[in-house]
Amino acid sequence: MNKTNDTHPKREIPSSARVNTSSLLEALQSLKDSGILSEEEFQIKIQEIRNRYRRIVAKERQDEAERRRAVRKQVRYFLTVTDQDTKEQIGLLVDLNTEGAMIIRESKLDLGKHFKIRIILPEEIDGVKSIDLIVESMWCEKDINPSFYAVGFKFKSISEKSKHLIVRLMNTFGVMTMDQHPL
Repeated sequence: MNKTNDTHPKREIPSSARVNTSSLLEALQSLKDSGILSEEEFQIKIQEIRNRYRRIVAKERQDEAERRRAVRKQVRYFLTVTDQDTKEQIGLLVDLNTEGAMIIRESKLDLGKHFKIRIILPEEIDGVKSIDLIVESMWCEKDINPSFYAVGFKFKSISEKSKHLIVRLMNTFGVMTMDQHPL
């Protein structure tokens, strides 16, 4: 995956949409070449596929824009992130917002996998020592430090209390990056 800068991976049009569209176009061309489809039917089908592809791409771009509207902050300290069930460390928190987080870890992590994680706070916030969340792994790639992998998580289920704790954590222990606006 390409990077737009040193910290955020570039999100491109989903390759599955591109591959599926390309495969459909090839299949239509074969049907036309074999005489099963007339030129007029071929052109109508091509236009339908193009319109479908444009809708998919527009939706992906809209989703990406909405996802990136949330202010992200790096944390001053690498906070430990553990699996709630196994109590094993998953990684170290690098940045977060109220919609997701990024961790670093020594090994790859499967994509699309759901986890029940616990972020261990550096000190109590509102009498709480950790934040429990349900997340989905969205991307995983080599970190700037090649000894580690960076993993992006999307919060799947977040209570208002957890959201409040995350905002407090960001405000108390967060360091803004250069491309962000203040909360």
